[in-house]
Parts: sequence; C-alpha cells; structure tokens
Amino acid sequence: MISNPSADEKYLIFKALIHAIATNSGIGFHNQDQGHPAYEAGAQGDYSAKWGDGPDQNKLFQLLKSFPNEYYQFGPNLSDWQSFCAYAVESYRKVTGR
Repeated sequence: MISNPSADEKYLIFKALIHAIATNSGIGFHNQDQGHPAYEAGAQGDYSAKWGDGPDQNKLFQLLKSFPNEYYQFGPNLSDWQSFCAYAVESYRKVTGR
C-alpha cells in the first residue's frame, strides 16, 4: 500500500502532514522545534542551511514539495521553503503563544 498509494491515500498522507505542522508536532523539524532559528530565517527568505536545516536537507519539506499543486488548492501552499517555514513558525506561535 505505501509503495504505491492510491489517489485517496496520497491525499490522506498530504493532509496528515499539513496537520502535523499545524498542530506544532515538531515531526520532521530540526530538534523537533518548529520555532527553531532555521525556520525563522527561512520565513524571511533565507534558503541557506546555515542554521542547521534548509530546503535541501529537510525531508518533510521535500516530501510536501513532491505533491502536485492541486493538493494545495484548499490549504496552505507549502511548496516553497519560505512558505513552508512561515507556516511552521506561525503554527508554532499559535500553539505555544510565543
């Protein structure tokens, strides 16, 4: 099943990944910390990995980026590093109150 997911299964996986970010789970983030400076910098347009994570290293971002654009029609478009980081940091702040 996981090696060849159906369209419905792909959509479910996509939604689960977005939910993990929205709830500040930390899954897929450096030190499990969505408020980490790497994502603060990324939200400002820094595409380097000088803070310990970047678009070429982050497996969660790479996975989300692999989904077709139509998956992003009804939710946040996280297909570029800046948007991914901004959403991660916004979710971190919303959940933690920081």
